[in-house]
Amino acid sequence: MKISVLIACYRSQLTLEKVVHDLQNEFSGHNHEDYEIILVNDGSPDNTVDVIRALTREDQRIIGVDLSRNYSQLNAKMAGLEFVTGDKLVYMDDDGQCPEDHMFELLDKLDEGYDVVYAGYTVKKTTAFKKITSNIHGKLTEITLGKPKNIKISNFYAVDQTIIRALRDYKSPFPSPLGYMLQVSKRMANVPMEGRPRQAGKTNYNLKKLFKQWMTVSTSFSIVPLHIAAGVGALSTLIGIILAIYYIIRFFASGAQSGFTTLSCLLLIIGGLILVSLGLIGDYIGRIYMTVSNKPQYLIRDVIRDGKNVEA
Repeated sequence: MKISVLIACYRSQLTLEKVVHDLQNEFSGHNHEDYEIILVNDGSPDNTVDVIRALTREDQRIIGVDLSRNYSQLNAKMAGLEFVTGDKLVYMDDDGQCPEDHMFELLDKLDEGYDVVYAGYTVKKTTAFKKITSNIHGKLTEITLGKPKNIKISNFYAVDQTIIRALRDYKSPFPSPLGYMLQVSKRMANVPMEGRPRQAGKTNYNLKKLFKQWMTVSTSFSIVPLHIAAGVGALSTLIGIILAIYYIIRFFASGAQSGFTTLSCLLLIIGGLILVSLGLIGDYIGRIYMTVSNKPQYLIRDVIRDGKNVEA
């Protein structure tokens, strides 16, 4: 059985070498020599690509993929699929937070009939901000994509050939691998393990990037956000009708009433709801337009093997 490991790399010049060497030691400790490690440089502004080039010289089983610019972690993960030749695939991060010593537990769990097995972190050694946003992300996927409630999502997971084949057919310029996997299989499981702190630096995700990712997840395979917008609009209309009836009754009971403040608040609330709904609809239409316009999911600048650029 050949195992592929795919790592999307961004600003990881200080951590990537150790992550890869720890992976190699893990394979060696299990006497498993049939593997490949695919390192995708997602347009890093630092020297990450040079680290990748050096690592490919050390081991011919390491493949470097250099994208033409920064696309996003999700796009980088899709780009690496072109080079996966293994029977099973493991996704992990480049910051050292994924406990690679539990990798074979994920792979063994696949043999029980699951298509996707996630690391179910019992302890996350990360910032409070990251924990909160991770919980929000989990709830969003439950609401919009139908993720099983008992499954914890993480960036350290293993998939089988069913998912590998399915993801290769997924060409959206706004990829959501989790959303796509949930369309083809609900055979998911967790392996409990403890997360690790970052080896160096800080997370590359800020609120803007997280919001962009949430929008991709929420709108790629679901119209639930539109249903929510319609529901909120209907609720605001109902509130408006109730208030209108209330003020009509007050008018006949007590005479003229000053309603400037109430009217202003209602206009602001309803106007805001309209703009949010229009923005949401516009986002759907914009994504449709860029998809039919063949916006590229990614573009590979170079493929690196044995320290040299080769043809893809």
